[in-house]
Amino acid sequence: MKFQNKFLFYFILFVNSICFSGTITQVKNNKVLVDFEDETVQIGDQFFILSSDKKKVAIIQIKISKNNKAIADVIKGTAVVGGTTLLREGGSVQSKPVPESETAFLRQDLMQMGFVFKIMSNSLSAKVQDSASPFPNQETVNMAGTNFGLGVTLDYPVLDWLRAHGLVSYEQYDVSASSQFLSCDGKISTDCNAKISYLGLQGLARYDITHTKMNWWVGLGGTIKFPLSKKSTALNVEGLKDSDSYTLGGGLDYHLNNKAFIPVSFEYHVSLNQSEEVPTIKQISLLVGYGLKF
Repeated sequence: MKFQNKFLFYFILFVNSICFSGTITQVKNNKVLVDFEDETVQIGDQFFILSSDKKKVAIIQIKISKNNKAIADVIKGTAVVGGTTLLREGGSVQSKPVPESETAFLRQDLMQMGFVFKIMSNSLSAKVQDSASPFPNQETVNMAGTNFGLGVTLDYPVLDWLRAHGLVSYEQYDVSASSQFLSCDGKISTDCNAKISYLGLQGLARYDITHTKMNWWVGLGGTIKFPLSKKSTALNVEGLKDSDSYTLGGGLDYHLNNKAFIPVSFEYHVSLNQSEEVPTIKQISLLVGYGLKF
């Protein structure tokens, strides 16, 4: 009787492994990519992962299924590349394709590259004085301007909830105001301005709040900008060097599918270049664009 039970167990195991054969082709961030030869599985189906010696090493649950391939979460154990699947009791396999609407699942383990248009609200204050002698008139000129830029973002998944976010940008910085006295442009004009073009490099640690079609996130990091050209009637251009700032960011990625998304984000910069002569430097930015996932 014991021999019959043992024979039955291995027979069921053998039949299951043939009927529901799948192979683990990739393991990343506690997710697996499974290649099913002839079956289409349902979202929510659970499978055991068998190692090369037919030992159960993990349990996975299907999250997306399309064209005989599936993405699944590892809910227990450690999945291995090359492992095979065994349908867990209570699971099911369909002989007909699952409708696209039922298999829609957005992958969060992909790298993302975005091409963005940047709108910036810039403000800068500078202390200036005229040439009146012996007591020159001193004042603080508050300059402001709305400027534009272009950039490329890259998001690399580190953990399920954490991404490394980078941005390379070209930006125009153009602010201006009128002074009360003849304090600008060699102390002969009331036209005070600063016109600078920058190459910017940014790095943020990005926390993903949601993992849905509208993926909200917040991030914290820093930005460094290198001046490519510089002209000013209110500032000493020889003293204009790299612009450094702490950066707080946030926004959302609107996922169209597993190949494309629309990024929308805001940035607030806390400048590290403020001084007694330049007491205020502020920037708030809006970025909108189009992105690819790979």
